[in-house]
Amino acid sequence: MILLVDHSGSMKGPKWEAADWAVQRFLADLRPEDAFGLGVFHSETAWLSRALLPGDAEHVGRANEFLDGEKTSGGTELGVALEQALRTPADDARRARHVLIITDAQVSDAGRLLRLVDEEAARPEGRRVSVLCIDAAPNDLLARELARRGGGVARFLTSDPDEEDIATVLDEVLAEWAAPLWADVRLEVDRPSLQVGDRRSAPAEEGWSAVDLGALAAGSVRWVVGRARRGEGGLRLRLRAAEGVLAREDVTLPAEGIPAIQVLFGAGRIVDLEYLVHSGRDRAAVAEHLRRLGYDPDAVLGSASGRRPIYAENVRADAEAALRDLVIRESLAYGLPSTETALIGVREERGEPVAGTVPVANALPAGWSEEFVRGGPGLGYAPMNVASFLQRAEPPRTLQARDAGAPLARTSRSEFGGLFSRRRRERGPTPPAASEAVVYRGAPRASEQGGEVVLFDGAAGDPDGPLPAELVLYWLEARLLEGAAPGAPIDEGLVLLIYVQDAPLERARVRLADLLRHGGRRPLHIALRSGDRLRIVLEDANGAWAGGGPPLELRLGW
Repeated sequence: MILLVDHSGSMKGPKWEAADWAVQRFLADLRPEDAFGLGVFHSETAWLSRALLPGDAEHVGRANEFLDGEKTSGGTELGVALEQALRTPADDARRARHVLIITDAQVSDAGRLLRLVDEEAARPEGRRVSVLCIDAAPNDLLARELARRGGGVARFLTSDPDEEDIATVLDEVLAEWAAPLWADVRLEVDRPSLQVGDRRSAPAEEGWSAVDLGALAAGSVRWVVGRARRGEGGLRLRLRAAEGVLAREDVTLPAEGIPAIQVLFGAGRIVDLEYLVHSGRDRAAVAEHLRRLGYDPDAVLGSASGRRPIYAENVRADAEAALRDLVIRESLAYGLPSTETALIGVREERGEPVAGTVPVANALPAGWSEEFVRGGPGLGYAPMNVASFLQRAEPPRTLQARDAGAPLARTSRSEFGGLFSRRRRERGPTPPAASEAVVYRGAPRASEQGGEVVLFDGAAGDPDGPLPAELVLYWLEARLLEGAAPGAPIDEGLVLLIYVQDAPLERARVRLADLLRHGGRRPLHIALRSGDRLRIVLEDANGAWAGGGPPLELRLGW
């Protein structure tokens, strides 16, 4: 496994912290017989080693130090980093080979990225490419296409503090790669043609089709939605790996199709076509994509006049118009909305003439942390509040003459924060905790029935509690107090669960052993509003602390 971690400016803040934590958690579960590589990228790429390393304690420790020490930041040069990762020499052992990218996908170099994974997929012992995207809505289809062509998977996460805690979700996703794998698994169907939009095809015997599923973790679930000709009789399915057939199943087909599955297939088809409309790819690439989806490119892209344009601009315009028509037809056929069929309401009202134009500082893009411009002592500029900057900013000269008030003081470059002359070497992201509080101190004793004990139960804004009315939790810290046996192992079944309101599912899940093993502090990203109830529960699945645990302190930072 080669891990590529995005340390670009857009990852600053909770995304950066959660990605680093999850990678260190993943590395802790490696075995000495595993092999790994680790790189971080932004405008440049830094590597722990250009060769694969064994997953023993010594090299995992080096990897943790490397990750903690890499605090530079810049742009998002994913292509350069991916090419270097794919050129890493492979070892001789037969094992699953993966490149796993953790990024927010703020990239635009789609053409060369796809070419990289295409060339790697053509190699007999090529590595599979998977992508974990954080806040990647503008580029989600690029991530899906990278994973499809690379024979991997694409997962999409959010850093919204009102949703799931991002570090918890990353932990769960990476756990799939830490489990034992079946390598090069494919699903075979006894039909000569099978359409599966988000999977690449695999070799199969005559009369059969196969879909490449990549590597499967033990106990994991992989959904495949496809379409095949009905034919005579039912479907025969086989799950095959290099070791042979893992499972087989005969399926009796219903008399009519299953509407829910048809809609699910159609939704994926429409999303794929919408991406193609705006991809800007040349005719040959568009034709190949349509052919993979089961369309006849000549029928879809053929001109109504029967004459193919000569100028590239007209070729692109005709292809885009043809693809838009195809989106409309498929959208109506499946009964699903799309960018070409959705209704748009327009409201018109009388406006006022523009009296003047004032430059206004832009907000950061969605998902970006204020840490990107806040920085710290190592950056050579002070934290900047946009509102206070605007209050001090001088209006344009064209407006000053008409302004009855006195001109405002000019904001100096140093007050703006030196954003445009920041040094290349930056301090790493630190959770912007303005305050902290101890929320539990004692010796927990889990109930023998259910194996749980509530460590904290309080509401944001409660005058008798430690939490303010509005906050975002940025970290959780645990430490053993005096009286705890030094060096005593912590049972792996001890888990801290964090609930918000009365939700049945926890927002964050943290193994206590992992927390203490990694210095006692772990990033969080959970928003609380006035009156929101926060509960922290210790789960003791194995009853290790049924008779009482060691003295423990929990602290939250916001």
